Amino acid sequence: MSDLQLTPISILFVDPDIEDRAYWVRRLELASPEYVITTVEEGRTAIEMCRSRRFDCVVLELKLPDISGFEVLTHLCPVASQPDVAVVILTKLLFTTLSAAARTNGAQSYLIKPQTSGDQLDTAIQKAVARVGPTSKRLPTQAMLNDRESLRGGAESETIDG
Repeated sequence: MSDLQLTPISILFVDPDIEDRAYWVRRLELASPEYVITTVEEGRTAIEMCRSRRFDCVVLELKLPDISGFEVLTHLCPVASQPDVAVVILTKLLFTTLSAAARTNGAQSYLIKPQTSGDQLDTAIQKAVARVGPTSKRLPTQAMLNDRESLRGGAESETIDG
């Protein structure tokens, strides 16, 4: 029976709308008991959370109050072909160019809120995590190692684009 035990999947849910966050988190909790969900409202907070903790998946709204969701995406996936974390875009923004750009920049899926069910989001998360791999099986990337090194060295908090 140990083969049937569920492995927790840690999710960072980034959305500024409190009602949307509550709605989607509830849908995910109903869809799968293995989800451990942390929620944040702002992009900078999401980036900081991902620097201090590893998540299996980030569900990301593109329209954020402080920075663009694309800026968050580029921090999470500095090398789009080898993402550090599975990213599912769940947004109110309905533009096909955004969908293509999100995928080009490392997102595994792009979903439109009014057109998406809880089951569809659950499926997108499961597929994204399967593609990227759970955090327990991922090796630290250079970006993560750089973040750890700057924290150990007591360096000032900076963003390095590259």
